[in-house]
This record gives sequence, structure tokens and C-alpha cells, in this order.
Amino acid sequence: MSKLAVVLVLGTVFLLFGVKRVNKPKLKYFTPEEFGPFYTFINNDLLLMLDQFRELWGRPVMVSPVDGGVGRHDDSKSQHNINLFGETLAIDVFPEGMNDIGERQRALRLAKQVGFKGIGLYTDTRPSNMLHLDVRQSPTLATWARVGGQYVGIERVV
Repeated sequence: MSKLAVVLVLGTVFLLFGVKRVNKPKLKYFTPEEFGPFYTFINNDLLLMLDQFRELWGRPVMVSPVDGGVGRHDDSKSQHNINLFGETLAIDVFPEGMNDIGERQRALRLAKQVGFKGIGLYTDTRPSNMLHLDVRQSPTLATWARVGGQYVGIERVV
């Protein structure tokens, strides 16, 4: 059985039976099920900050259902990579209504206000623009955008 299959099975068992759930913060806007099998591996600060972002956003924020949008096991340096960090430090989300430059500017401002250390805006995703948020261990803020499959400076989309 592959590492990913083992993690998915264990994550599902943990999710269904509440294992480690006592160590997770109570969230106002999200349920554990929204994060799928990687819930137990998500950094607690990331969860709390995401909940705070949702509060400030004032509208629903959908967790990306795409493989790797919450956690992943691979050889990358991605903040989503559980193999590298022992937990996932990043999440991809779809804030409702973030479809134009004004709303992307607002999302960026709120994400900075909450204290995220990595913020990416993607205009080439479905069902709408996507927001990457992370709590990387860095003294400086990392920002970027992706437009038509190309990574560019965030100023191109805000």
C-alpha cells in the first residue's frame, strides 16, 4: 500500500472516530469534514487563521476539493507537503465572490491582516479565483499569482 493510501485511510479513521480531534481547535466556520482526510495533519495555527479570515471575509470560503489543495505527500518543497513538515502548513480556498480585482485586493489585505506568511492568488482556477494561504516559517511575507498557468508577481492581479 502506498504512503498516500495509508495516510488517507488513517486520516479517514481519525476523522470518523475523533482520534486527535481533541487537539484541534474549535472552528466557527468550518467542520473537520471540509478538510477531508488531511484534517488531523493541518497546523492548528493555520486552522485558526483560516477561521479568522472567513470571519473578516463575511461570506463562505470553500476549501479546495482538488488533490493537494489541503495536504499532500510528494518530493516538493510545497507548504502543503506533510512529508517535509510533518503537517500541512498551507491550504487552498475559494472565497465566495472573489472574482474581480477589487475582491482580490480585499482578500490580499485581509490575509495579510490575519498574519498569513504565504499568499497566492490564482485567476486560472475553477469554480472561481483561488487563494493559497500558508503559515510558513519565514520572517518575511511571500506573495505570488498564477495567471493562465504562469506564475507572476501578485501585483499583476491586484
